[in-house]
Amino acid sequence: MNSNRNFAQRLKRRVVGSSAASAPTRLAMDGGKIGQTMATDLHSSFRLGYRPALDGVRGISILAVMWLHGSLLWVGRGGFLGVDIFFVLSGFLITTLLIQEWEQNASISFRTFYIRRGLRLMPPLFVLIAVCLVLAAIYPAPDGFVAKSKLILVALFYLANWLPVSPVLGHTWSLGIEEQFYVVWPFLLFLLLRSRLSRHAVVLIMLGGVAVIAGHRAVLWYHGANGIRLYTGLDTRADSLVIGGIIGALISWNLIPRKRWLLRALRVFTVLSIFAMAYLMLTLPFLSWFLFVGGHTLFAVMVAGVIINLFYAPLNLITNVLEFSVLRWFGRLSYGLYLWHLPVYLAYDSLFPKFPAKSYTLSIFVPFGIKFTLAVLVATVSFYVIERPALRLKKRFRAQSSRNESAEVVRLVIATEGGNQS
Repeated sequence: MNSNRNFAQRLKRRVVGSSAASAPTRLAMDGGKIGQTMATDLHSSFRLGYRPALDGVRGISILAVMWLHGSLLWVGRGGFLGVDIFFVLSGFLITTLLIQEWEQNASISFRTFYIRRGLRLMPPLFVLIAVCLVLAAIYPAPDGFVAKSKLILVALFYLANWLPVSPVLGHTWSLGIEEQFYVVWPFLLFLLLRSRLSRHAVVLIMLGGVAVIAGHRAVLWYHGANGIRLYTGLDTRADSLVIGGIIGALISWNLIPRKRWLLRALRVFTVLSIFAMAYLMLTLPFLSWFLFVGGHTLFAVMVAGVIINLFYAPLNLITNVLEFSVLRWFGRLSYGLYLWHLPVYLAYDSLFPKFPAKSYTLSIFVPFGIKFTLAVLVATVSFYVIERPALRLKKRFRAQSSRNESAEVVRLVIATEGGNQS
């Protein structure tokens, strides 16, 4: 009985004294003895927390995209691959958080998931759409305000990857892919987690999904499918997101052996991947055949290797670069920068179509510097005025849920102690 009481006390201290502790999903009593059923081991459960280097990854991604849309030189024309990095990172983060919730509660609250996603993504998008609608009313297109507003509202409903959209919002195709993935993936992952399959089997099924998507894309390309269709379709691009989900599962469940030789191989793979990704982002043409016959998948695998390296075998140089404060700052602004940079660029080009300079270099780099600076300023305002309040609400919502879970565990522990004393 004393040992049971000691166990209950240790459990209570662990729950209320450490935010990193996982909550048991059930405590069962049998004849005064405590039977413990947990979704995860208290000593080994993975908690994502804040990882500064991941902000650095976001920073590199958004800077590559902003450089590409600056239409400067052929160097950097592969900057569109920054979106692929976002896809892998999004799949990783979402899957990790969902698995973390499952491990803690033996369930997934879809309502909470979608509320948090909405608070993260929708407020700044609403503002951008509103600004576009106001400008469309002030400066109506030749075919009228209604026709132009329809093209704008396509982005609001995250359908820009399937339907014609206003050019100023053309970049929201990637948001459409992510949102459509968010509609499907949590339910699929829930079914996998709820099944009696082993964790290795779940990962193998995910790998099979990647193979199916990549093969589907290659077959469509072979039969002459439109390149834009292949580039912007959920069914042809979800492999990057699922690869992110795979590494989320591998890391969350600690399925990667910490063998010395494997960690060395991972470091080598990471270094080679960084050089390969840099080369592709600097030189690869848009809609290259390479992308559709495995290139997108290969690039996602390299991104995944870098992310795994940050958790298992971090290299000081890479970590220091990714945690550089300026790069992390761009990473924190990345969503606002992605939303606003193209509208700002196009607005500037419309107002100032030609920069008065005889030097070709100045005529392209000075306007880009101005547009880049304006985009950063607008994104900064968006972050502090729109996104940050919504993020605080999102965190408060998550914290409330966490407090309720901890309180439930404490009630279970107290009930268990009472059973012991009786």
